[in-house]
Amino acid sequence: MRKLVAVTFVAFVMAIPNAWAMRTTVHEAAESSQYGRKMGGMIGRGVINVVTSFVDLLVNVVNETRNGPPVVGTLVGVGKGAGCLGLRVLSGGVDLTTFWVPGFNGFPVSDS
Repeated sequence: MRKLVAVTFVAFVMAIPNAWAMRTTVHEAAESSQYGRKMGGMIGRGVINVVTSFVDLLVNVVNETRNGPPVVGTLVGVGKGAGCLGLRVLSGGVDLTTFWVPGFNGFPVSDS
């Protein structure tokens, strides 16, 4: 069992740089002027934004709780995180519904 956990952990750690590189490539492809590359990039970016949008809520709650008084920071983090979550879901939805429109590259959302 320990070997399985160790192998799984090592595989996970080794996959992180590849996932980051893929994410960067997808975002660059979504901004491409080539129609075929842009379509795939916008679909990929849209899926990434929709699927990972909940992370914004968690990240903002943790960051704001660290920066401010515990209760106030947590409440500010929930509000900020909910706003970022909504923006990321909307951006992903726009990317997924308008990937086919020539010349329109969607609305990229910055990282949390």
